[in-house]
Amino acid sequence: MMKHLFTYGPVRLEDAERVTLKDTDIGCYPERWREGRFDEFILLQRGYDITKDEQHDGIVPVVSSSGIKSFHNESRANGPGVVIGRKGTLGKVFYVDCPYWPHDTSLWVKDFKGNNPKFVYYLLTTLNLKSLDTGTSNPTLNRNYVHALKIAMPNIEDQKIIVEILSSIDKKTATEQSRKEALEILFASLLHDLMTVKIRVKNIA
Repeated sequence: MMKHLFTYGPVRLEDAERVTLKDTDIGCYPERWREGRFDEFILLQRGYDITKDEQHDGIVPVVSSSGIKSFHNESRANGPGVVIGRKGTLGKVFYVDCPYWPHDTSLWVKDFKGNNPKFVYYLLTTLNLKSLDTGTSNPTLNRNYVHALKIAMPNIEDQKIIVEILSSIDKKTATEQSRKEALEILFASLLHDLMTVKIRVKNIA
């Protein structure tokens, strides 16, 4: 679905052939979308250093290159926000809908320049950011390399529709994942009861 939406825009599969596409060196996208440097549409900033000892009990998520691992009582950025792994776990993208602390091991979107934050999140997940690794022993993502990327950006109306479609799929995926986990717990519990003879099964055939 993401491949379809980022190629044809928010149109139904059966209507895709009617969309006028632009074939460029960064791929195909609808003719009405704008192409330009990444930093024409989105501006990144390096995160702020903070150690575990410097953190105090709070509800503000500290978002590092591997996601939310701790919480603090002070924020350095307002939500909604988008964070990218800069060191170690390279190029992983996280969406935060509340005030947060972007860790030094990350890059965060300082300026969405009027674009939909959730759309920017989905867009970043489609980019091969790992290929921009500039580290030697430790993978590192340089924001200047990301800023220089050429991307295609839809208008705000298309962004909103794409976000609604993908968010709906995310919710369905999360529901099914929760159901799967519940069934796995039930299976493990039943298996334990069978192995410890708490439950006896007769006449299986």
